[in-house]
Amino acid sequence: MKKYLILLLFLILLISCKKEKELVQDNATKNLPINPVVEIKKENISKGNKLFLNGNYEEALKYYEKGVKENKSVAYYNIGVSYFLLGNLAESEKYFKLAIKDDPQFKEAYINLVAVLVNEGKADEAEKYIKIIEKYDDLKTYINLANLYLLKGSTAKSYYYFQKALDKGKDNDFVKSSFGSFLISVNNIDQGIKYLLEIKNKGYDEYFNLAKAFYYKKDYKQSINFIKKAIEIKKTEKALKLLADNYNAINDYILEASILSELIELKNRPEYRYRFSLALFKSGDFSKAKEVINSLINQYPFEGKYYKLKYDILINEQKYVEAKNVLAKAYKRINSSFFKYLYVKHLLLYFNDYKSAEKLIKRAKATNDYDYLAYAVYYAKVKQFDKMISALSKINKKDSEYYFLYSYYFIVKGDYKTALKYIDKMSVYENRYYIYKFVSLWNIADLDGLIRLSKLRIDYLKYNRQKPDISFKIKANVYDIGFLYRYDDNFEDVLRLFLVPLIIDPNESVEFLVLGYKLLQDKENIKAINELKKSANFNEGIYYNNKGVKAYLNFKFYDAIKNFKLAAKLLKNNPIINYNLGLSYLSLGDLKRAYSYFDSALLNNKFILYAYLGKAVIFHLEGKMSRISTQYDLVLNNYDISKDKLEYPQIFKYAKYLAEIGLGKYDEVIFEVANSNHDFLYETFMGKLAQFFKERDKTFDVDKFKNIYNFVCFNDLLNNNLSFTGNRVCDHYKAYKRVKSDDVNFSPNFKKDKYEIAQNTMYFVALNKLKDAFKNLQVLSRKDFRYPRLYEISFYYFLLIRDFINAEASYTTLEKLKHSNLYTQYYRMLYFLLNYNEKRLVKEINKFIKDYPVDYKGLMVDALFSFKNNNLKKILDDLISIKSITPDAEQRWSLEILLNDL
Repeated sequence: MKKYLILLLFLILLISCKKEKELVQDNATKNLPINPVVEIKKENISKGNKLFLNGNYEEALKYYEKGVKENKSVAYYNIGVSYFLLGNLAESEKYFKLAIKDDPQFKEAYINLVAVLVNEGKADEAEKYIKIIEKYDDLKTYINLANLYLLKGSTAKSYYYFQKALDKGKDNDFVKSSFGSFLISVNNIDQGIKYLLEIKNKGYDEYFNLAKAFYYKKDYKQSINFIKKAIEIKKTEKALKLLADNYNAINDYILEASILSELIELKNRPEYRYRFSLALFKSGDFSKAKEVINSLINQYPFEGKYYKLKYDILINEQKYVEAKNVLAKAYKRINSSFFKYLYVKHLLLYFNDYKSAEKLIKRAKATNDYDYLAYAVYYAKVKQFDKMISALSKINKKDSEYYFLYSYYFIVKGDYKTALKYIDKMSVYENRYYIYKFVSLWNIADLDGLIRLSKLRIDYLKYNRQKPDISFKIKANVYDIGFLYRYDDNFEDVLRLFLVPLIIDPNESVEFLVLGYKLLQDKENIKAINELKKSANFNEGIYYNNKGVKAYLNFKFYDAIKNFKLAAKLLKNNPIINYNLGLSYLSLGDLKRAYSYFDSALLNNKFILYAYLGKAVIFHLEGKMSRISTQYDLVLNNYDISKDKLEYPQIFKYAKYLAEIGLGKYDEVIFEVANSNHDFLYETFMGKLAQFFKERDKTFDVDKFKNIYNFVCFNDLLNNNLSFTGNRVCDHYKAYKRVKSDDVNFSPNFKKDKYEIAQNTMYFVALNKLKDAFKNLQVLSRKDFRYPRLYEISFYYFLLIRDFINAEASYTTLEKLKHSNLYTQYYRMLYFLLNYNEKRLVKEINKFIKDYPVDYKGLMVDALFSFKNNNLKKILDDLISIKSITPDAEQRWSLEILLNDL
């Protein structure tokens, strides 16, 4: 009986002791894996709890330590909770173990101990307590078990316990936070973010985990936003590190350096100091970066990466002697093959010291990757590429240096697409990454790629400032040659086909001219015209003009000119005859005379609308693109002025249609033709032509339009029927198309006059048949040695073969002949780019861009000049302008960049 009484008293005492332990509800541990402190009615422990609830954990510890005398297990337990919140996990672990030792039944102590061990990454030790705590049915037990299994790599078991926690408290913020973090850790990032965002009162952990999740998603803006909120609550090492990582990811090295500076104040680790120096370097603060890295080298003289960073800084400061000394010191101290390779590379690249480099290489037998790299860079420098490839083939671990050498090899070989595959495996912080990639993208004419690269490189304005060692080469290109006949499917090319000479009808056209003069000229001229009408020569003049028109329409342009000139003698300054002469010379390829006659026609009567169209064609051929639309506007303005006051022949309305098509007003032409009261074939054709330029629909009713002048030629060009017909303009258009398509089997043979010989020479140049081109130049010289086109073509020819003496002679002769156009000015730029003269080149670039603001060639040369001088901002501006002015500029690329050295 006495025995049972003692047992009963023990149970009563045990129950009363359990009731004395009461968990204190607080905000500090609410969303943490540990349970809060315990309250018992003991003086020191109660005082400690009051301080704890106010967040004064260090002061609370003093009372808990006194409370050990009052209740060991509770005091030790509360100390463990306090140390956890202070971030001292080792002490927290120690005191939870003491609490358990004193009270082996202390449930919360077991749960908290497992939480601490998981946080410390001690999975094996935590696992010893699984059987004890897994019998407990509460949220924090399930969360800690889930975290423990996650730490051990058992995702399925972890998920099982998270589900049990959710079943017990799906609306509990701590459960949501823990499960959201779990989902993020198993790469179910979006679902994890969803759980974390549902938490209304987010704390440090929620903000940190959200920041981590968005960092994984590469949404750095959101990540930065959340990590800053986490830091506002608690500035921790891992939070600052994540913020620094974000700034690094967005290439904001200034802010990265700022955060790393704070991180170093918190934890002065060598790795953070190294990153700090690297960020300063990338942001362009070389002086401060050197200061930091020097202190690391002094403290850790055998850490190789510190020397490498200092070397990189000095290279970007272009302090090549100091950089060499750093490598020499690193090689001596560390004696690694890596620094031997860097030393060899440096001697070769910056000092051309082949002897010292070779001596270093042969000091010991090659046994590892960097030894073979040292051989490879030496062979690359001396251009013994077979030996270079042999050395590279022995390398096992392929890094940026390996890809750098292969990139160079393929660039030298002209295989730029393959080079790009290797370049993209190089470090983007290597200066040659940018140089090699720019060269390769330029040489395959990837304008969009160049713009992307240049935008990326703008972030490195103070980084990698070494100028590239390059030269340039011209590739023959139809767009670089001032052809007298060219067909690139532009409107002005087509317009030239459909310009027709004008007949003079005594009963209609004379009246039109007279009324025109009445409208715009003074009385003296009216009298002159009246006198002209009375002249007996008038009808004879009309006869010769109309005879010339007939010859022209039969493609007999010299006969046409002969008759037009006879008519001009009889009808002095007649604007129609002057226009007809201009058109005939345009068809022959004499642009200078053609322009003069068109101008003369308009000087006498500005209502000869076709003369404006003829000038537009010439401006197009001469590259004066900004002046073309003005001619179309003049056609429309003068048509509007006179349409109600002059009785225009119907053909002049077609000039209006053509001008509208030239300005892109396709719908206006289509609408007007569709609603016309007339049933003129040519007017119907104008509507169809507008439709063609709007939609590029090549379907024309051949039978319907075949009698329209030059329609058959136009249709042949559309359908790539390039057989010659005896129509001079048409045949040259077809020849041009064959040359443009690189028809190597085509051997042009046009030689009726100097204009055709000039055009023929241009064909050979464009086809890169330079021997044939030279023979034609000799023929042209014998034909007319004062003909300006002779020297224009020879200027380009001698630039192609890099004969700068004869190129200079050609351009000097052009100056004496006062012959200047877009192409001769372009060739002057090329002359000073190839035969490099920076001062003269800048002058020529500025002049070209001023004179031809909407032509890409000046910008193209300027971009190359800027690249040679490492002017990144100017390169980007030029490339964007080229893309805007000439969307198909890639097809016109004619300059190749050559790497002179590694």
